[in-house]
Amino acid sequence: MLKKLLVVSVGITLAGCGASSKEDAASMLAGVSSTNTNKTATTAVTTVATYPSGGSLAQLRVSNALGQSVEFWNTTNSDGQVVPEQALYSGKGKVRVYYGTDGMPTRIQNELTGEFVLMSFTDISAMFQTFDKDGKFIGGYQISEKDGKYYSAKIVGKSFFTGQMMLDLTGGTNPASAVLLPESEIVVEEPKELPANTQKFIQSYIAQNVGAKSAISLSAGKSLAKGAFLSVMGGMVYGAALGAAAPLVGTALIAAGAWNVLQGLQNINGTALNYMKDSFARFEKGEAPADFLQSQTDIIQQNANLPLSNFVDRAKRLVGDVRDLINTKINISDLHPAQALSVVKTSISGVVVDTKGVVVALKGFISENGVLSANGSSKDGVNTLTLNGTINATFNATGNFAGYMSGSLTGTRDDLGGCQVQQNSGEQGTFVKAHNMSSSSGVSVFFYDAYTIPDQFTVSTFNGVVFGTPGLVSGSGTQNLNIPKNGIFVVSVNAPRNGTAWEYNLSCPQ
Repeated sequence: MLKKLLVVSVGITLAGCGASSKEDAASMLAGVSSTNTNKTATTAVTTVATYPSGGSLAQLRVSNALGQSVEFWNTTNSDGQVVPEQALYSGKGKVRVYYGTDGMPTRIQNELTGEFVLMSFTDISAMFQTFDKDGKFIGGYQISEKDGKYYSAKIVGKSFFTGQMMLDLTGGTNPASAVLLPESEIVVEEPKELPANTQKFIQSYIAQNVGAKSAISLSAGKSLAKGAFLSVMGGMVYGAALGAAAPLVGTALIAAGAWNVLQGLQNINGTALNYMKDSFARFEKGEAPADFLQSQTDIIQQNANLPLSNFVDRAKRLVGDVRDLINTKINISDLHPAQALSVVKTSISGVVVDTKGVVVALKGFISENGVLSANGSSKDGVNTLTLNGTINATFNATGNFAGYMSGSLTGTRDDLGGCQVQQNSGEQGTFVKAHNMSSSSGVSVFFYDAYTIPDQFTVSTFNGVVFGTPGLVSGSGTQNLNIPKNGIFVVSVNAPRNGTAWEYNLSCPQ
């Protein structure tokens, strides 16, 4: 059965009937201060309607008196939480927002021009990339956190390879294995710390929303709170800097704001969410998202001191064929894909382990043409090593190494390992592999077993060795390891004796 809820935005009163979560949601709008830039004192009525799932029509529709609407298609994720799958804003333009299984936006699509924004989030960063109607990259930025401070960095391209290069170092009396990783698969300029007022703006929002919860579940509330924060901060900063992308990101704020309100997100306070509440109230009055975004830019620059003019050159507004789409669900796989970013020179890190158990940490670069150069030393500084080589288009590496040992290197690309992945070897030699723990915090338990014939195990991060057995050992053991900020562990095994067998395991974050 169709359920409707009427919200009068001026002097907000509640009428109609609906589920308790909807009542809680509507009550959030009470007291929201709206400023109508056209200064008309009309009363706008917003209609909220829910429909049964199972069809191509939206299950949730929010519309205002001027006929503008935001429609939602919802789904249930693996944790049993109801989250948005996609949303469609229909007003002066037609813009669709796609969401991941955690309820976070992943793609914003302008259905009139074909341009789109890709968005990705981790615990410590948000990435925004804008593409034209042909999928060509226009520009993008990363908003990130490190040691309690926040930074912005312009995206310049991508690394020559993804995952890891696994190398064999041979030709000398002491063979070795190595692994090399790009420090970031998306390459950005040197991050710039956001101004002090902006730092306070962000930290205040986080402090006020630690206890966020929603009508659906506590974990969903955390996801929605994170989504609100990143959409507002990233959207305002990035959207206000990119002229062509501003309507897209502004619409995402409307869609995310409507979803948060309608799902009954509670105990959320602070300036950032107030922007979302205000955007929803402005939508009630008939204002388009781009108008809202433009009207807020000066306020944000004044209060948060954001240097918007320094972020990126304005992207040109694109002219394309208008897509005549009706308001039905669109499969994201049917959309035009993004073209690959240009390859640029990239910093790399790595680890070498030889059959004597010496571990050398490497730093270096790989050029846009696949030219590799890296050097480093052991922790005590006694053993130094330099690697030079090339990686071809099929990701096969050749080259040489010199230092405390010398010879030739060969290798190929491989995906990063994960957690709960067991590696086994029945042969002597060396083994090195990097593992992505898919988290920036928590604890992983490292389990190893050398059986009867002794082997040596070492676990490193890009900052150095975090655990190592005292040389060659027999038997098994465990060690708790704090997951580093980038989530990458590098495990090296030195198994020099004939007939050896060994195994290890990294548990998923606890």
